[in-house]
Amino acid sequence: MDRKFLSFIFRFGLPLLGFGLIYLITYAIKSVFSFNLDLTILIIALLIATAWYLGRAPGIFIALVFEATLTYFTLAAATAPPPTGKLIAFTVNRLVLFISIVLFASARRNAERRLREQTELLQVTLKSIGDAVIATDQKGRISFINPTAETLTGWKSEDITGRPLEEIFKVISETTRQTIESPFAAVVRDGATVGLANHTLLVKKDGAEIPIEDSGAPIRDAKGKIVGVIIVFHDVTERRRGELERESLLLSEQVARREAELAGRLKDEFLATVSHELRTPLSAILGWATMLKNKQLGETDAPRALEVIERNAKAQGEIINDLLDVSQITTGKLSIDRERVEINQIIHSTAESLRPQAQIKTVELTVATEKVELYVFGDAMRLQQIVWNLLTNAIKFTPEGGAVEIRAARRGAEIEIAVKDSGIGIDEKFLPFIFDKFRQGDGSPTRLHGGLGLGLSIARHLVKLHGGEISAESHGEGHGTRFTVRLPLAESEDSVLKAEGVKGR
Repeated sequence: MDRKFLSFIFRFGLPLLGFGLIYLITYAIKSVFSFNLDLTILIIALLIATAWYLGRAPGIFIALVFEATLTYFTLAAATAPPPTGKLIAFTVNRLVLFISIVLFASARRNAERRLREQTELLQVTLKSIGDAVIATDQKGRISFINPTAETLTGWKSEDITGRPLEEIFKVISETTRQTIESPFAAVVRDGATVGLANHTLLVKKDGAEIPIEDSGAPIRDAKGKIVGVIIVFHDVTERRRGELERESLLLSEQVARREAELAGRLKDEFLATVSHELRTPLSAILGWATMLKNKQLGETDAPRALEVIERNAKAQGEIINDLLDVSQITTGKLSIDRERVEINQIIHSTAESLRPQAQIKTVELTVATEKVELYVFGDAMRLQQIVWNLLTNAIKFTPEGGAVEIRAARRGAEIEIAVKDSGIGIDEKFLPFIFDKFRQGDGSPTRLHGGLGLGLSIARHLVKLHGGEISAESHGEGHGTRFTVRLPLAESEDSVLKAEGVKGR
């Protein structure tokens, strides 16, 4: 049979069957118990159920059948009066009442069905959108959460429905780490859509934090009363990462530009210093050489002239050697030869070579080393250059009557060489840059102390080539300086073979 016909039979036949059963039950009760049961309440219940579940037409049909049945039995009764206008009006009013009940029940049913469909559509929509959505009731308890919000918060809908929003949606400031005001409280207070704070972090159920952007809006009923709040938010991790990368790149660019400007300025100062340092000994050499050539000096002054020429030529040679070393360091061509070297011997011989220079300034030079021999694997000439640079630097910056001390001792698997002076010290702001090339506390050509400012930079590079470390410490200007070099200790001749693998680094 046709499906529509079957549906028609079901919708109209089922309530008609129910109507018949009500009459049969009523008749049976009357026959057995001699009790007249009022059918009106039962029929009204049947009308409401029919209109609610089967629709308006079956309900009106049963209302007409019921009214027709009542009218028939009323007129068929032996004691029934003949039809009058009053009876007809009563019958019509009753029929209108029955039909009104059907229409009301059907309309209410349709309204609830439409509301349920709209609610389901809304939930499907909210579940399908990419943003996370949480809805609350008027007391701030969670009534809905979509799958995206479940993923971001780490909570499941069945675990949080009915719980306060603050327990689930925890948001803190990215900068201050303080808890942000509840969006529910903000929306209820302002009564309008609010955008929450920027740079916020959502604290998930497991404690993880993700950057989000969010907003809240009130949910109002037909009278405009706030009956809840809806919060919409989304993950902005990728965008924040991009912003941080851009900020980092900008900062790096600014730092690089400042460093380039500083390097340019330092090179300008260095070139001025080089010119000054080369011109000073050269002028002395040319001056005394000219006087010797022109025989302007007596026999007693000639040896002094040669001494001055020799001393300035050596000073100029040291400057040129430093420039060559820096050039090799910059190009990566500076290398060392490795052999087993006794460090105490190098320290004593270097100190004795510089003792006359210290005596000229009345600087007390003290050497303190252990009686046992201390060996390192390295280049004897370059190790001597390290000690030479540190000692000459200490003597240069120590005023007359001061003291310079060099010590060497074993510290576990290392040899520690310390050069301490009572000189002018180092400003704490300049201390981190003391080993940088071209850096001097006073970079002007008219500075009190000469030199190119390359000795410490060369010393640091040579120490690293030997596998060691160098550091400087000072308590500020006027409190002297201490330089400490740490080099790996060579225990025995057998260890030479192990060191050959790094030869020429």
